Amino acid sequence: MKDYYSILGVQPSARESEIRKAFRKLAVRYHPDKNPSAEAKSLFQEINEAYDILSDPGKRAMYDSRRENPLAEILSEEPPRHRDPGYRRSRSPAGNKKEPPASWLLMRDYLPYMMWASRIGLLTTGLFLIDYVLPYRIVEDGISEVFAVRIQGGSEYHIIVTDSGRKLALYDYRAANFRDELAVRVTLTRLYGTEMSVSNSSGTFVEKLAYMYRHLVFWPIILFVNSLLAILFRDRVELCFNLNLSVLILLAVNAALI
Repeated sequence: MKDYYSILGVQPSARESEIRKAFRKLAVRYHPDKNPSAEAKSLFQEINEAYDILSDPGKRAMYDSRRENPLAEILSEEPPRHRDPGYRRSRSPAGNKKEPPASWLLMRDYLPYMMWASRIGLLTTGLFLIDYVLPYRIVEDGISEVFAVRIQGGSEYHIIVTDSGRKLALYDYRAANFRDELAVRVTLTRLYGTEMSVSNSSGTFVEKLAYMYRHLVFWPIILFVNSLLAILFRDRVELCFNLNLSVLILLAVNAALI
């Protein structure tokens, strides 16, 4: 079976524009009007044949299928004709291959770009884990204001506004204890600078923050699982494309929460 991708000098994942560009370049080099050698003539025929198959989405899909499973072509060869001209073997409609839908072809063409989403997802979750285990840093900041925010149902939470502009949301009534304080100590992660906790200068009152690292930790876990599955199943076009699409959404959610 001829390797049309090698003839044109392109990768199996090449887009139509790359195939067209490679064909034009080779056609100019080996056209009989430009290159009168006998070898160039045969090469020019193979180049035309390769371009005819790879430039047509339906023909290319069928060629890719036979290329990935060459045994299927051998097994599906037409059996020898019967000696009796009146004998006709019934043809099975299952032998006619359907062309892949346009949506599948579109996903296949854009999949190399979508794969960057899963790579970024793995990098983000890896940094998230490193950020969680690294020693935290502590900064002291003055208190500018402490006020309560009432929400639906009559409950409320407190906001501590620091001199540097930080707004620390404390979902605990004990946050009112910070009203008489002049300064706070904020514990931050090394990489993302996430506020892990806040306490008064003496350490009497300590409130935990960083809900992303506690109650909402399932978001980076889901992001990691989806990114890993997209990498593992990158040969399955439709599944891999949909996984990368979900990774893009999860990256946006994690970025907002972090």
